[in-house]
Amino acid sequence: MASSGALTGHDLNSLAREWALCANQELKNELFVIVADAAQERLVHIAHVMASRIVGPDEAGDIVNDVWCKVQTHEKFNPDVGSFHSFFLSLVRNQCIDAVRNRREIPARTTYSKHQPKRPTRTVNTRPPSLTLPT
Repeated sequence: MASSGALTGHDLNSLAREWALCANQELKNELFVIVADAAQERLVHIAHVMASRIVGPDEAGDIVNDVWCKVQTHEKFNPDVGSFHSFFLSLVRNQCIDAVRNRREIPARTTYSKHQPKRPTRTVNTRPPSLTLPT
């Protein structure tokens, strides 16, 4: 660990690796609390700044908190694939992208039935009748 008492990125990844590979659920919950506390200052701040840039500051805090909950209960961190830092930030980014997609209004399809009048067709007259040239 670093001399200042704060965890380095390597220490955080080591703790996250232990948490991910732990079979005992009670110990796994305790390890997650340690990982969360260790990552709180640095990682959550980075995630919040990133989320604020994508979805705005109002929604960023909710997204980061939702991702923390998902990481603890559902998401499977694989330490062989990458660091906990990149794993967490990619989940936050993906959640932000989903939030932006959900904001878009999707126009409803227009369906025409037999009973609805059809759109009027536009006819183009090349020359009005009064301007016809003599032959």
